[in-house]
Amino acid sequence: MAKVLGYGIIGCGYVCERHINAIKSLNGAELIALSDIQEERAKETASRFKVGKYFADYNQLLNLEEIDVVIILLPDYLHKEVALKAAQAGKHVCLEKPIARTLKEANEIIGVCKNNNVKLFIAQSMRFHPSWQKAKQLIESGYLGNVFKIKAKNCGYCDFSHGAIDWKWRFNPQLGSGVLGDIGVHYADSFRYLLDADPISVYAEMETVRKEEVKMADNALLLLRFGNNAIAEIEVSLSQREASWEERIEVYGRDGSLSFSTSGKKMEIYSIKIGKEPDGMAKVENLDPVDFTEIWGRLHLQFLESIKENSISPVTGKDGYKALEVIFAAYKSVEEKRAISLPL
Repeated sequence: MAKVLGYGIIGCGYVCERHINAIKSLNGAELIALSDIQEERAKETASRFKVGKYFADYNQLLNLEEIDVVIILLPDYLHKEVALKAAQAGKHVCLEKPIARTLKEANEIIGVCKNNNVKLFIAQSMRFHPSWQKAKQLIESGYLGNVFKIKAKNCGYCDFSHGAIDWKWRFNPQLGSGVLGDIGVHYADSFRYLLDADPISVYAEMETVRKEEVKMADNALLLLRFGNNAIAEIEVSLSQREASWEERIEVYGRDGSLSFSTSGKKMEIYSIKIGKEPDGMAKVENLDPVDFTEIWGRLHLQFLESIKENSISPVTGKDGYKALEVIFAAYKSVEEKRAISLPL
């Protein structure tokens, strides 16, 4: 009988529930324990989801022999400390994005996981969204021809001071990496995923719109060039008042284009390869309704399989590093008022 992997989750905040439901949906996985510095929150979450053990001190969770995989759902500035201890305890590591607060910390995490022979997985959830996977399939099947441009816009207004989610730490340079670390890093990673190429330069403009509330940029526009000569645009904001939160992804190739939103149920495709008309034709692809449990379930299933098969992690430490590299190149671009070249 195949071994059931034991899981522990450190951090019972905003995104925790999605990971819990995902692990509980998988065959071959068992959620053993939770940890949160707020013990009452850990206790309540464990009770609600019928998890047997909970701790205020995550070291107690790491000491459990029955735990094979640790999911770290903490603010950026805590990633390094906890990931290193988890790896040194022989646990495979799943880290919420971004991989770390700095590139140096990211390299340390990658190195310690490698030296302790444990797998490192960065939970870049967009890769596992059906819209992105459908777009990847269409690109690889040649519907668009050679892709030369890709754009993403994800803009809305976030109330930093209201509700259950504490957003402000994300905009403290000692703790997080602003709107780019929160939202932009998704597209930095997903563009690499779609194009199967690395960015080679970044130019950015950004602004802290609500200076009275946060200390880092809450509004940003990035222009990237990739190694395959495709150009890309990332526009993100958490201070943009609109009738509704808007997200849109557009991909353009020599033979067609497609557009979609991860919150929508349709993908618009235009390709000369769809019909016989010489100028192509428009097509609307109906997608399955979005089930976030399914997205995180697919994410954790692929990581679980990579552990059991001893194959490459579905989103590696290098993937996490390359996405974070874009974010820091963007900040450097603003500081130096020029495009920043990236190493290949």
